[in-house]
Amino acid sequence: MPAAPEIIKDGTCHQCPPHKCTDNIRLRHSLTNELRKGGCAYYYMNSAFPHLTGYLRSVHLPKGLYLITKAPKGWESFMGTAFDRRLRYEYEPGYVDQVVTQGALRLRTFNGIRIDEELESEDLDKRSLYAAVADIEFRSGKGATAWNALNQGGGELERELVADCQALLETARQKLNLSNPKFGPTFSASGWIGGADADIIDGGCLIDVKCVAKPSSATKFIRQVIAYALLDVENAYCLDSVGIYLARRGILWKIRLDDIAEPSGKTLSELRDQAPWGNPEDMGNLGAPMS
Repeated sequence: MPAAPEIIKDGTCHQCPPHKCTDNIRLRHSLTNELRKGGCAYYYMNSAFPHLTGYLRSVHLPKGLYLITKAPKGWESFMGTAFDRRLRYEYEPGYVDQVVTQGALRLRTFNGIRIDEELESEDLDKRSLYAAVADIEFRSGKGATAWNALNQGGGELERELVADCQALLETARQKLNLSNPKFGPTFSASGWIGGADADIIDGGCLIDVKCVAKPSSATKFIRQVIAYALLDVENAYCLDSVGIYLARRGILWKIRLDDIAEPSGKTLSELRDQAPWGNPEDMGNLGAPMS
């Protein structure tokens, strides 16, 4: 999977305003950045789902549920990455993560850091912490910073992070209730966005896991997971719904895709076809990875 942004697209963009795609070259960001910074996916989602914000206001997230566990200060984002790995290890004991493998290699090559032993640990909670370090190195090149911060925190910090991971997992066993999950699914159009992979697909529902303590924007979360569902251009996963799992509150919020598509006056299949990645001309214009 190429690290975003690595993929360029030649040719005229069919979604962005003309001034957004200059010189007929479009640099592909991650899906999150596309939606946040105003890329092709951002403009398409806004035009295809103009009533999304209003719709989501009518289906409020549950309120008043207590915070199950809290990450040590400054470690919330890190624990989101670690918990993603912990879930995978729980349901796929033999899971081999190429992102972690490559991240560990980069840490060793560029920083002389060996985390091989930690990544082979039978203690899945601790393994998840160090897998997060390797993941961070792969995606942003800041794994050495995370490694040093863990070491400086010593055994006390590690125990706090492990306890947080264990509490999140115990809650997920009860509230997430996965039956036959597929972790890290990619889609036929994932290459368009730089190798996008989602969190979980289970029983026709595409679920994005969030470990934030205070979910301030449900609209932002659900827009992202809808975009992932639209990347499944060929409907290979037979998706019928999307969901947000708020791991620190034990809430799984699910919405049917047909209900989301209905205000647009189009079917889900039509929305996929009309997305920038559903246009055969656009898909054919994917360039080679940048060196």
